[in-house]
Amino acid sequence: MLALVLLKSFGAVTVLLILPVYGSVFPLAGLVVHGGVARLCWLLVIVFMAYAAWGFYRLDRQAWWVYAVGATVLWASSLLTFQHIGLIEFYRQMGMPERQLAHMAGNPLFLNGTLLWLSLLSMGAFLGYLLYVRRYFTRS
Repeated sequence: MLALVLLKSFGAVTVLLILPVYGSVFPLAGLVVHGGVARLCWLLVIVFMAYAAWGFYRLDRQAWWVYAVGATVLWASSLLTFQHIGLIEFYRQMGMPERQLAHMAGNPLFLNGTLLWLSLLSMGAFLGYLLYVRRYFTRS
């Protein structure tokens, strides 16, 4: 469980650190939210990750359920957004330089949805791992 605690703790800190630079947009159910609302959404993600880290540390089954459902919803929301507008456009709205976007657009992972399929595969593997470790979560 230490791996999950560290993963979620590091994730919360990382999102907090990049929030000032890239936090002005948030993928939300096929849309891209901008400005203060986007920053608020990212702050909620940070709280969600911190809650998950604490719950995983305590082996709290309720935290496991909240995280499993919440992570699936967040991932599906992001996937829907990226399918709708594309990753390059999302990065453009984040404010990435056009030169960097041009390099990214030439990357084969960004063509034909390859990166999104890899995301699906990795999320499936992660959810499988969550299901596997669920047996250790006994407290509620």
